[in-house]
Amino acid sequence: MTKTIENLFFYSAIGSDLLVLLLFILFLKNYKKNNSIILIAIYIIIALILGVTGKFVTHDFMFYAYGAFTFIEYILFSTIFYLNIKSKIARKVIFFISIIFTVFLLFYYSQMSFRSIDSIPIGVETIFILLYAFYYLFEQMNDLENSFIYNKYHFWLIIGIMLYLAGSFFIYVFANQVDEAIVNQFWLLTNVFYIIKNLFFAIAFLILVKQSKVSFPKSHKNMYPYLN
Repeated sequence: MTKTIENLFFYSAIGSDLLVLLLFILFLKNYKKNNSIILIAIYIIIALILGVTGKFVTHDFMFYAYGAFTFIEYILFSTIFYLNIKSKIARKVIFFISIIFTVFLLFYYSQMSFRSIDSIPIGVETIFILLYAFYYLFEQMNDLENSFIYNKYHFWLIIGIMLYLAGSFFIYVFANQVDEAIVNQFWLLTNVFYIIKNLFFAIAFLILVKQSKVSFPKSHKNMYPYLN
């Protein structure tokens, strides 16, 4: 029964990836100039490939695959924050932290090994990304032009990222320090938060589509030039 539930959430997570990709493909013309959405689509494709192939490859391969994915996930997520945070100082901080994190990863993977997943890099990544997210929300709350933050597509992207990383944080961090049976017992929660993340991504995609459809065509921008 437990195995059946685990498989259900695993395949639901795969299905949520496919849902986000389907929305991206269906409304590609609305996204082709939006770097944040393109980065999310790249992330979903890589995560989908890793999720599908993870059950059929060796432990040694997964060692490098998980390490690469942690780095890619951090770079993609941090770039989204870099693109959507207005403060130049905060963007510089993100840039320099990213350099430090990259050096840390190179050192860690050259010196360490792990039993199931790279818990320490994931933990460090999560802390950095959550700090960026908190600053993003702080900046948005103090922006007098933002009366309805939930109307911004990138708000939903970032909330999805926050919920996924925060919800999975302790499971990932302690995965190498507890018995495998305990890890398997709680691992389905990571899929739950992964699905929630993708649902928020889907909402962000749909909001951007809606906003692009209601925007005025270029030919209508100067229809009423003297109304001011």
